[in-house]
Amino acid sequence: TAGQVDSSRGCIRYANSNIPGYTGMEVKRIMEEKFHVPAAVENDVNAAALGEANFGAGREFADFLCLTYGTGVGGAIVIDHKVYKGSRFSAGEFGGMVIHPGDRDISKDIFSGCYERYASTTALVKNAMLLDESLSNGKRIFERRKEESVAEIIDAWIEEIVLGLVSLTHIFNPSCIILGGGVMKQKYILDKICNILYNNVMESYRDVNIRQAQLGNTAGLLGAVQIALDLKGD
Repeated sequence: TAGQVDSSRGCIRYANSNIPGYTGMEVKRIMEEKFHVPAAVENDVNAAALGEANFGAGREFADFLCLTYGTGVGGAIVIDHKVYKGSRFSAGEFGGMVIHPGDRDISKDIFSGCYERYASTTALVKNAMLLDESLSNGKRIFERRKEESVAEIIDAWIEEIVLGLVSLTHIFNPSCIILGGGVMKQKYILDKICNILYNNVMESYRDVNIRQAQLGNTAGLLGAVQIALDLKGD
């Protein structure tokens, strides 16, 4: 599920206005009472990271970072094949990294100046529509990538993605960073990210593998399967 999840209790610690009234919902209890089977609840990006760890792009790595680019920027930290959740189950909120402090105005937006306001697919579409209102999704934008004005918007967006990845690479020194979200299926993005990233991190950090997520929309489902298997094992 979306939102910040207390996976030990199976409830929603926090969800924004995209899902009204969701904060505090006891999803595990509701599911178990209705279906009479054990249930586990996990954040969607954490579940996707577990899917990639066990069945996808992260199988050969014990430790990696996973980021998804869509409406916002989701993140997960995998250490020794398990998701690191922090003190309150919410580690990996990479979209909240401040990368443009001059744009901060928390009275209007707690995420102002933060990574997801510039690196999400939402941000790409917003900028593209300033050029042409018909560029209302990633597919339409990349269909016109060879147009100079569109290419400039895409490349500027990719540079914003790399800004965050530079910091994460230096902080975590990961063996691998897995990038997911529908827009990341574009090979051009991954190639461009690698070229820029390796030129912007210290030489000793350049062995980080940048991988495209392999499982698409099934990643979270397969991660949930792994959680269920682990639950059964307990």
